[in-house]
Amino acid sequence: MKENLYFPVYQKIENEVINLTSSIYFSDEQINVYSLQIADLIIRCSIELESIAKDIYRENNGKDPQKPGD
Repeated sequence: MKENLYFPVYQKIENEVINLTSSIYFSDEQINVYSLQIADLIIRCSIELESIAKDIYRENNGKDPQKPGD
């Protein structure tokens, strides 16, 4: 798998979350707080997870996934 490709992206996102803690206090009381920065991080994490899942599928099945359920 492409661990070397994904790990720097993971580290960048992790650093951004750590930096975010200097602006936002993470607690259950803040569950309804909305932030474009947090939304961006969630979307980027989702995109990376999808890429990893597709690579795992390709590695195990030898072809690209054809539909979302794959």
